[in-house]
Amino acid sequence: MSHPTPTPRQILETLLPYLRVAAGYARQLQPLIRALPAKDGDNFFAEALTDADLSIQTLVEVALLGTFPNIRFYGEEHELSGNTKYFRSIELGEKGDYLVTLDPIDGTKFYLDGHNNYQIILTVLNSDEFEAVLAISPTLNTYYYALRGTLDPIDGTKFYLDGHNNYQIILTVLNSDEFEAVLAISPTLNTYYYALRGEGTFTGSLEDNLDACVPVQLNSPEPIILLGWGMSEFKPLLQKNYDVIDVGNDYSLETQIPNHNGILSGCVCGTVLRSGKFIDGAALAFLAQEAGCIVTTHDGSSPPPLNTCENYSRPGLLVAASESVHRHLLEAAKTLKNV
Repeated sequence: MSHPTPTPRQILETLLPYLRVAAGYARQLQPLIRALPAKDGDNFFAEALTDADLSIQTLVEVALLGTFPNIRFYGEEHELSGNTKYFRSIELGEKGDYLVTLDPIDGTKFYLDGHNNYQIILTVLNSDEFEAVLAISPTLNTYYYALRGTLDPIDGTKFYLDGHNNYQIILTVLNSDEFEAVLAISPTLNTYYYALRGEGTFTGSLEDNLDACVPVQLNSPEPIILLGWGMSEFKPLLQKNYDVIDVGNDYSLETQIPNHNGILSGCVCGTVLRSGKFIDGAALAFLAQEAGCIVTTHDGSSPPPLNTCENYSRPGLLVAASESVHRHLLEAAKTLKNV
């Protein structure tokens, strides 16, 4: 039996009810959750893993295989999943043959530490670019989404394990060149963001359907820059104009810090990423770009098409809420390159 290719919006609309369930599950389990043996990774954020990561990914896999059995799917925990072999592929396809990705808990370290800024993030990728992004914040009862052109199961597992609320569930749909859709859920915040390629970024509570969400407005963000892991060298170059949060050195069990979606809520005005993984960093950058933010590589060029990238990752990214912030970030990046 042939199955027609669903649109990015149809994928988000179909999976949103399941992701609401996943958000409630993550929210209820956070006080009880414990870390599983660490994954391979180059830092304690990348190594964090919980039962929630695996369970949320399984839920989405079941929903996809039961509804869109011919879809391509790449979950962050694909190496541990018994369902990976049932999907047609975990890689990007030709244009129009979308790849769905999931970061089940974006911010697992936040989650473990009891913070509330973890998210659930889903994306739809075309061959060259993102087509849609949906980001859900369970504890805030809101979500953001973006559809291209009009505007991690758990990403941040360490945050989740530490009991913080800034973890996310991230689902993406990828075309060969770009994201088609991204959905990022913050379970403890009870919110989500989503974006569909070319349609802008939207946010709502978990109870809202896509059509009930409102466009994200970038209004007077705080003069705070968030540096991703391994970007500490930017800090002395930016401190003259901004307060700078360095994830690698400023993270603590007691004090919650923003996640990269903070640029959508105004908590930060810019972020610097060492690399942009399709399942989380690049997906959140797509949400920001669809909302009107400036997104470039560290040399100021546009992010490369997805099908030219390796290891499911774009190169380092600069994300800024305004031209002036981007100018400062780019100046710092060029200074460091010339050192």
